Amino acid sequence: MDGRLAVQSPFNNQKEADVILRTSDGANFYVYKNIISLASSFFRDLFEITQPTDTTSSLPTVDLPETRFILDHLLRICYPVREPSFKSMPIQFVEDCLRAARKYEMDYCVGVIERDLSPPMVGPLEPLNSDWSQQELYSLACRFNLESLANAAGHVIHYATIAPTSNGESSEPGLYDFSHTVAGRVYDNCMGDIPAGSLRRLLRTQDASTFHSLKDVIFSRPPVPFQLVEQYAVIPFNSPEAFGPLDLVLQAMDGVRHLVNAKVVSDHSTLLKSGAEGTTSHEKATEQALPIVEVPLQSCILAPVLHLVYHGEGETIPMMGLRQAETVFLAAKEYLNVTVADSFMSRQLRNYVDGNPLRVYLLAARNGLEAVAEVAALVIARRDLSREYDLEMERTEARYYVPLLQFAHEYKAAFIGAISVTPAQKAKLWEYASDTWAKICEYLGRDDEEDYDGLATALQFVGKRFDPKALPVDSGASRRSSRRGAAKGAQEDMGKSRVSRALKSVKLELGPR
Repeated sequence: MDGRLAVQSPFNNQKEADVILRTSDGANFYVYKNIISLASSFFRDLFEITQPTDTTSSLPTVDLPETRFILDHLLRICYPVREPSFKSMPIQFVEDCLRAARKYEMDYCVGVIERDLSPPMVGPLEPLNSDWSQQELYSLACRFNLESLANAAGHVIHYATIAPTSNGESSEPGLYDFSHTVAGRVYDNCMGDIPAGSLRRLLRTQDASTFHSLKDVIFSRPPVPFQLVEQYAVIPFNSPEAFGPLDLVLQAMDGVRHLVNAKVVSDHSTLLKSGAEGTTSHEKATEQALPIVEVPLQSCILAPVLHLVYHGEGETIPMMGLRQAETVFLAAKEYLNVTVADSFMSRQLRNYVDGNPLRVYLLAARNGLEAVAEVAALVIARRDLSREYDLEMERTEARYYVPLLQFAHEYKAAFIGAISVTPAQKAKLWEYASDTWAKICEYLGRDDEEDYDGLATALQFVGKRFDPKALPVDSGASRRSSRRGAAKGAQEDMGKSRVSRALKSVKLELGPR
């Protein structure tokens, strides 16, 4: 005995096996190549390569990073033995099994685990697994694209949360806080890693105005294949002579070359440490051979990065698409420094706030640019866009989407809560403002423009419903009426100021990344 951990039958048959799978905790699984190859194209290709043999036997050995418990469960699905059950296992263990099955291309194993966790017949209020929350199941399903499980968990969450209402929110006046909204009731921290798009699809099942049938909902992925195409712009770059002689060539992955000053690049970046160095002559430089450093970036990314190396915060870089800007931003974080990268990305994002605030918010939030995210969130709240969809939701985690929903709700609650009405009118005010919030936002959204008092118009719109006398004073009114109008105007200014302060007090809370 070599002291290794024992494994259970049928994986301890040393005489008939033709390969050993060794786990990270030192267990040897004696298995048949042909069985494993049928279940995994990864291992089928691996077995075609000569493997080192075990010191205590003549069998080839494959070292794996998984534990014996994970490998045992996966192999029992592949072998003609009783399949293991995953229902009573800790969810982290199931996740580890799914991750290993995906890595080793064991599609059949993934399907077995999904079927085991989501039985075909589930009642509307019957939990799928008593040991896990339905949010944990939904999160697991969305992370691994297990649509059957996501649909089953989504059904349970849908029926267990609250009955759909006209706008997906409670209408009780005392429940102004976010925790009483559908999003606040459905979302759990365990769902933070799922795509924001998957959370949005789940939340929309609670909205009677947009939802028709659960059977038509695809939860774990977009209903159409995710594709966000952007043509990257070609950004020219020429090293300024003032920065010193051109004594180095940087070559991008697509073969485009840039003449630079080696000291400038070395002092302000780590680009020279990232590439492979060679030598060649450069006809436009000098007759003498210049060193070449191949950089692992495409030229459409390398050129903007060089602008940042030479000029800092990106004033010399023209406006580009947001996907390209994010790629440049990530490269700048890797090869330059966070301050320069943040300044560049913030500048690019602000160009799009007015035209596409939701996409700007998603990119800013997931990249830690809180100041830009809050600017975009304010525009979104004023325009009632928080429940809109953008393809970037499929690339942004739900933990960044929920703060936007909370901000938009609290913005609305601040607007409604700051309006002076009698206690008896509070409930009706909340209901009316919620039902007409899209219209109110048409006025609030115009505050994005200069010289337009959207807040005053929004307040007047609500005021007409609760105080029909709150109409503009006629220009031909008597002096007494004018005095009354002036007093009323002063009162309205106070009300506007109060609501304005309430709205400004609402802050975006992104939390830890």
